[in-house]
Amino acid sequence: PLASDAAAAAATAPPTRRAVLRSVPRRRHPPPALAGRPEGVNNPQLLPQPMTTVIDLEKWLPEGEEARLRRMIASLQSKTGIKVRILTQRYPATPGSAIVDYWGVDDNTIVLVADYFGGSGNFLKWNVGASEEIQRKTPPRFWSLLASRYGNKFYVEKNGEDGAIYNSVAMVASCLASEVGCKVPPPEPKL
Repeated sequence: PLASDAAAAAATAPPTRRAVLRSVPRRRHPPPALAGRPEGVNNPQLLPQPMTTVIDLEKWLPEGEEARLRRMIASLQSKTGIKVRILTQRYPATPGSAIVDYWGVDDNTIVLVADYFGGSGNFLKWNVGASEEIQRKTPPRFWSLLASRYGNKFYVEKNGEDGAIYNSVAMVASCLASEVGCKVPPPEPKL
């Protein structure tokens, strides 16, 4: 008698939300239009000649700082073979995919793109090569923490775009030049 009472109660009880959702036939809709999605860009005319390791389209870097970055990048490349490249831009005024051929981007290349694209999120975007040495010395977590530390709105407001770029590249150069690398970005020295 108890089992039949439970069955009768279940039959008269209103259906649960989950049961209702399971009973509704699902329609397959095509994906929404990608109208808001940015187009791929390829503007080689924005690339300076001769080839340079730092392209400052936004003029965020003072000349002296740009020269120091070039020297730091050249020193790192001669010691480790790892190429670091820097691009400042404001989408859609970007060379886009043209930088791949311009810089000879490969698994041993790290590209920093400094851009306020979208007006929110992180100012610094790192595209990291897949070489064994880069991955061993700086695992993926290093790059997300680095971008979060130096590319966040508050750091950029306090130190400027040039400070965010220079300090993050200096951290990368230091970690890649060391034998053991950095699992996470070391703390900044207190001044």
